Order: sequence, then C-alpha cells, then structure tokens
Amino acid sequence: MDAETILRRRIDRLKGILKSCTLCPRKCLVDRTRGESGFCLLTDDVVVSHALPHYGEEPPISGTRGAGTIFLSSCNLKCIYCQNYQLSHDISGVKDYAAHAIPSIKEMVRQVGGELLMGEGVAKRGMLIRHLIIPGFISNSLEVLGLIKKHISLSVPLSIMSQYTPMPSVKNHPHLRKRITRDEYELVINHALDMGFETIFTQDVDDRALVPDFRKKAPFDWS
Repeated sequence: MDAETILRRRIDRLKGILKSCTLCPRKCLVDRTRGESGFCLLTDDVVVSHALPHYGEEPPISGTRGAGTIFLSSCNLKCIYCQNYQLSHDISGVKDYAAHAIPSIKEMVRQVGGELLMGEGVAKRGMLIRHLIIPGFISNSLEVLGLIKKHISLSVPLSIMSQYTPMPSVKNHPHLRKRITRDEYELVINHALDMGFETIFTQDVDDRALVPDFRKKAPFDWS
C-alpha cells in the first residue's frame, strides 16, 4: 500500500471519529461534522490563533531564528491557572491526566525516539518533556519525575519550568495566587538529578511575568 493511500485512509478514519467524537479521553460522542461541540467547544474546524517564531523556548528548539510555533484555540483541560487563557479556557481539575499523558508520551517516544537529535544547532528529531512546577504542589512534581523514570526513560530530556505566573482568576487561591520560591525549584531540580535524569533544561527563578498577551502582534515581546 502506497503512502498516499495510507494517508487517505487515516484522514477518512479521523473524519469518521468526528461524527461521534472520541479524539480525546473525554469522549463527548458529539457529531462535530454537524456543528455539535463537546467539552472543548470546537466543531470540526481547526481554529488557529497565532503562527509565529518563538524565541523563548529551550535552546535546541528556538535556535537563533526562533521556533515555528502554532497556537490553536480551545482546550480540553481548562486549567484555571493557564497562561494562555486568552486562547483556551479558565477552569481545572482533571483527575486522570497522568493516566492518559503517560501512554501519549510513550507513543511519542516510539515515533521519534526519546532523545534530541541535533543538527546545525537545533533539534532535527526527538522530543523533550516540559514540566511546569505549580506552587503548593511540589509533591506532584516529584511524583511526575517518578512516573517519567518508571514508564518512559531517564534519557528523555526534561525542561523543568519555574515561570508559573498567577492569573487574575486565581488571586484568592491559597496556593495558586503566588509564585514558586527558589528553594522549591531547587528541590525539584536536585530530585531530578538524584534520580539520574541525563539532560535537564532549567530556568531562573525571578518575578518576571512571562505571560504572553495574545492581543498584541508580538505576544511574547516582554521588553
């Protein structure tokens, strides 16, 4: 079977799924081809908010010319602390996230490998796992590292992010209204090192509000 035939069959299969949507674990079963929308509020259209070069990613991703980044609107998580809330939603509470995330990551590793293959200063193939540390939930970060070690690999590159910035919607939340501390961040980093992860990208811990403003032409211009 030639590649074009395989691609056409995959497209037809995906269109069929949209008629009783099970594309994500929420399995809303709505007919998106008839304009029905489920939890993500999308029908059968892909809504692209922005497509632009992003210079704030990890060095193997951004390189010197920026990473080609596409932001899609809507989301099936609805985290109340999301920095991209202008594009997605505003509420959280997905209890089975890890149960679905681990198989998805394992499939990514199967397809592209668990390391970054470099060429001309940028990654040509592979993957890295980004993890955003949330204030008040440091134990969750340590558990995430354990899951990656157990189910994925110690060789997969990690990007452990300190940039959590409180959104207006969480100003009264006992934990989410504040930023993480340097001690909290270093605790997670040291735990990852002690576990034996081979490649870890880190960030500074400071008070910069690195939140994109998608109302601007350059949403990641923080100057």
